[in-house]
Amino acid sequence: PRREGRMEESWRHMGKDKEGTLPGSARRAQGDEEGGERDFYSFLNVAPDCSADEIKAAYKRLALIWHPDRHKDEDAREHATQKFARLTYIHEILTDPGKRQLYDLYGEKGLSSGMEVGSHLKTPEEMREEYARHTAKKAVREIERKLGLTGVLQTTFTLEKPLQRYLQPDIAQAPIPQKRKQRRPRWSPLQAMMLSERFRTSIGRKDNVELQGFMKTESGEGSCAVSLALERRFSARSRLKAICEMGLGMLPRPLSLSTSRLLTTNATGKMSLRFSEAYNELRCSVSRTLAESTLGKIQYIIGGPQTGVKLRGVRTGQDSVVAGTFWAGFGAFHLACTAQKRLSRKTTVMANGQLGASGADLVIGVNRRISERSAFSCACVVSAARGVVLKLGLSRLGQELSMPLVLSKELSYRSVAAGTVLPSVMGALFKVLWLKPRKEARRRRKVERERAANADQISKARREAKTDVELMQYAVARKRQMEESRGGLIIVKAIFGRIPPVSRRRAVAEAAGGDDWPTEGETTVDVATPLQYLLEDSKLQLFNSAKSGLPGFCDPAPGEEKQLYVLYRFKGRLHEVLIGDRQPLIIPLERDLLAAGAVR
Repeated sequence: PRREGRMEESWRHMGKDKEGTLPGSARRAQGDEEGGERDFYSFLNVAPDCSADEIKAAYKRLALIWHPDRHKDEDAREHATQKFARLTYIHEILTDPGKRQLYDLYGEKGLSSGMEVGSHLKTPEEMREEYARHTAKKAVREIERKLGLTGVLQTTFTLEKPLQRYLQPDIAQAPIPQKRKQRRPRWSPLQAMMLSERFRTSIGRKDNVELQGFMKTESGEGSCAVSLALERRFSARSRLKAICEMGLGMLPRPLSLSTSRLLTTNATGKMSLRFSEAYNELRCSVSRTLAESTLGKIQYIIGGPQTGVKLRGVRTGQDSVVAGTFWAGFGAFHLACTAQKRLSRKTTVMANGQLGASGADLVIGVNRRISERSAFSCACVVSAARGVVLKLGLSRLGQELSMPLVLSKELSYRSVAAGTVLPSVMGALFKVLWLKPRKEARRRRKVERERAANADQISKARREAKTDVELMQYAVARKRQMEESRGGLIIVKAIFGRIPPVSRRRAVAEAAGGDDWPTEGETTVDVATPLQYLLEDSKLQLFNSAKSGLPGFCDPAPGEEKQLYVLYRFKGRLHEVLIGDRQPLIIPLERDLLAAGAVR
């Protein structure tokens, strides 16, 4: 149990340093092209901040196995010549302060581009690829701008009746008075439906037109409206907008006029006039930038039920947005506050609180981007007037599908708990049952394509690694003999590549009737001999860079997460350690000890 628990802990922390991030050299070697043999420091097995003496010592150590004069076999001499040329080139770069600084900044491509330390100049191939990506994104944005189509489809369902016995047991179990039997209306989960669509486009350099339609049905009654808006930009500081609206079943505004003007570099004024059959309304507002990331707005409303003064403030941070609104009218008020926080590149959480004459509302939700143009949202609404509502949403390319679920029209601790717990459960199920399988399937397909495309390169790399191992056999035999004579460090087994987890290895080993230590396979390579060669004075240190560039190593699983497993004997006792591809390794350590008295 101690051994398996230690191994599982290594799996949890695999591939990261103490701060959970990759060091500079590892970030530069993140891709397969920049990792492995292309990372000079990994090739020499030295730290990125090593001294010139350490580079020279690593050069001499590797020259002992790759110098062409040390080999008589033609194939071995040819392989050693190529490796020694590479070693000499790396030694020349890293011992020259100017070239080393250039490599540290821009990598090996910077050395061949002829540039000096300064701004990063891209290669022609990179510039063409970036231009193609930029052109494709610009074309998509231009199509979306010209189309200018956005819409919302909202369907409200009520789950109050089927959930009543769980969320409101007192009401569900209350005795029903005996009265004359009446035919009850048939219960329907669909409570309301709303559809809104807006089309906006340009008809000239200064003119825009917008057409919007709205339709709603609720409790057997419906309403609809259509509006046409024309906008004219007179200059960079002022514009005018006119809206004509007509509808059925609702109070239309036949005509609305609004104008805005940039008063100063930090202030904008706006005035709008709305006409309707019941009342006319005038709104005047001024918005001003109060600080670098803070915007304030004051608005006066005259006429209609919203007559009063409205204040609004918005503060935008690097990963958060906070906004507050206060409205005060004749005998009424309304206070609202909204906060958004971006947890990651794809996930944003939000909270909204409202307090007014009609009661208090609280909204807590999360938005998750599931693709480049699609997002999923889930929020819980706790309202004194509407009860508990769970809102689900899916948006893509300007179109939004919203589905509010009414859990209960009465507030209770059970309904509030259901409204807050259900989103988490549904989000977890959505991730486990839909997102995770799709992501894993895409990853497997990508790995299979890369493996098939790189089959020849992998075979070539394995042959080169095997040749390196053959070249260092004599030196390794002498080192092993020396270490055994003094009870030092002996590498018993070392495997590098895509190693299955402990539980999976154990199941495979039990089925095969053997132990659960990993062995060389299709996605792994045996590196016991190279590690034995790299150790000095019963100590072995590997730095936080890609291991595939070390002598005798190769990348057996391109594009996949790789690990290094080492089983070693020190002072007659077995130790083992499991690390990620870009984790540092220092052995021997007492914490790697398998069990007291274990001798092999």
